Amino acid sequence: MTMNQIELHKSIDKLLIRAVGSEDVSLVTSIISTNNDAKQYFFTKADGKWLIWLWENGFLDVIKEKSSDPTRYGYRTPELNYLVRMAETMPREVVDIMLSVDTSKNNFNPEVIDQFLHICGSLPANELARMVEKIKADNWVQSMSVFNEWGFEYEKMFESLKINNDGRSLLTLADAVLAVKSKEDYKKNANGYLFDNPFYFKDLSYTKVFEHLADIEEKNVAEALKLVCSKLTETVKLADTDDDGIFEYEDIFHLYDTDLFTLNLNQQRHLSDRENAKDLIACTKMLSERMFGANCDETEPANEQYEKIILQIPENQSIWKLKLFILSLCPSAFGEKLKVAFMRLFDVMRSGKHYHEIESGTEYKKALKKSFGSMGADYQRQYVANIFEYFGKPNEDKKVESWYKRDGWQILSSICEHLTADEKEKCETIFGKKCDDKFEPETSIGHMRGGAVVPKGAISQDEFGKLEI
Repeated sequence: MTMNQIELHKSIDKLLIRAVGSEDVSLVTSIISTNNDAKQYFFTKADGKWLIWLWENGFLDVIKEKSSDPTRYGYRTPELNYLVRMAETMPREVVDIMLSVDTSKNNFNPEVIDQFLHICGSLPANELARMVEKIKADNWVQSMSVFNEWGFEYEKMFESLKINNDGRSLLTLADAVLAVKSKEDYKKNANGYLFDNPFYFKDLSYTKVFEHLADIEEKNVAEALKLVCSKLTETVKLADTDDDGIFEYEDIFHLYDTDLFTLNLNQQRHLSDRENAKDLIACTKMLSERMFGANCDETEPANEQYEKIILQIPENQSIWKLKLFILSLCPSAFGEKLKVAFMRLFDVMRSGKHYHEIESGTEYKKALKKSFGSMGADYQRQYVANIFEYFGKPNEDKKVESWYKRDGWQILSSICEHLTADEKEKCETIFGKKCDDKFEPETSIGHMRGGAVVPKGAISQDEFGKLEI
């Protein structure tokens, strides 16, 4: 006998109030497979007492299936909607189910991962901690990259783990969220601009991953710094090697308008792909301040950690500047490293390569200003003598000569308070003006400004009307 929908709904209601397991599987199958409405109604009305029975008898097996079209999806699977609802009251059982489902690339189903993420965003922290390793191991971020526009669920997860003081799980989740593209994916999706996004997330600001890493509890600062430095390493290596340049890799960051000494996290919506990488560097800077800035008296441990973590990042120009900033945090502990770093300028000039890559922008001069006073008299005199020698030479091209003198003067002005009277006099003689201890270095490119041009006629309408024909 054929039942109408009202009768079918009544039959389902009667079925659901019975003891779980009192009906055989074939009967439940026949009722809920009558049509889509019956199936939707069943999973909308079923409560938590049915969860394990439904799972063990295969009624939720649709969530194990690979998508036939992984480029799009909708929220059309009643079984998944049921699981989302059950997670509110039976989180542990739902997590057990999610952990048993293959969500790897080989079995990719975007609707399943999306709904699982929705569930994770509202899980208790202790249950969420069981899921973060799966999120990382099954590469959810990479698999969902074409859909990764916002990341609000990840923000909820980070907040939950932070409140629960679960730094370890927070680091695992951050590792997953900060997945760096493979070189193949990076080149394949390149947009042809100066900078292409190295991450699978379009805009990481919505996840709040960098804020939570920068603010991680003290006992996990070192591990957080290792994590962001490993991501920097992967990002740097996306570029081609710079065989003829000063650094190991070409610079894909292009932070010519950025002063690392004043850089902070951008907590606004990102306006360009470059903002993700800038926030990664800003987070590295902030964690370095916590790691080294508060422990400058411990020279040996500071150097050991620097060599183990920071020094391992392969260099491009932006990483060189970052390392200068970090070394300047502790001039006393990193004194020998700073001496070598500052003298690198003259090594480059002797080789005939572009010295601007070493000293352009603010970082070299600000690090020098902060650290030069602790270098010792012999080093100071030799350094200043080198500035006169390399930047004070006459040049057949007077324009080039003016550039050298400008840069030499700026460097000496950065350390003006440490010059002897004779050196100050010589500075004025060679570079044409006295060193200025109030000099503030600027970024290579000034900050952009925007505005609008309002069209305006040459004369007003009234004036035009008074003209004689």
